[in-house]
Amino acid sequence: RGSPLEAPPLEEVWHWLAANERIARCASFCEHGAFRAALDAEAAAEGGDEVLVRWDAARRELKRVQKECTWNASYLRVVELPLRNLDSDDVLEAGSMPSVVKGLMRSLQKIYCTSAYFREERMAQLLRRVLKAMVSKASGVLVGAYRIARPSQGIGAAMRAAEQLHDGFQAFVDNHFISQSSSASSPSR
Repeated sequence: RGSPLEAPPLEEVWHWLAANERIARCASFCEHGAFRAALDAEAAAEGGDEVLVRWDAARRELKRVQKECTWNASYLRVVELPLRNLDSDDVLEAGSMPSVVKGLMRSLQKIYCTSAYFREERMAQLLRRVLKAMVSKASGVLVGAYRIARPSQGIGAAMRAAEQLHDGFQAFVDNHFISQSSSASSPSR
């Protein structure tokens, strides 16, 4: 479940928000009187309660999934803005990357500690995506070795960007909260 591993970390938030909305609509439809009448008619046509027993099991599973989606959407809505800020080009220019990463990591740790659903594997995958987003940002900003003497944005700007990236990665490392064994059990990409 969740968004694909290659997706940016913000996609995880959007996945759970959309899933919550879809599941809520589905659950609402299933509670509608016309649906229940059709279900009763199907049970009468088959001459048994097997349809109702299967439906009851499916309804319980739907309610369980709805509860999971609701909680994940609520928790991840908290990190939507920090993830959006991390994805922004302005985060380096504003000098806010370290504080954005630190705040994001602290919020994710609170989610990890309090969520019944967003546990080791899911959190490890999300942290991996956050790290990939940071690496992608670094590769787009850092000057290659062949241009180190004359970066296109100027040496001062290149040095400030490198310092911001260094401090951002350090904030990630300093605030990482999942043990190595938990994140090692997740598939790597």
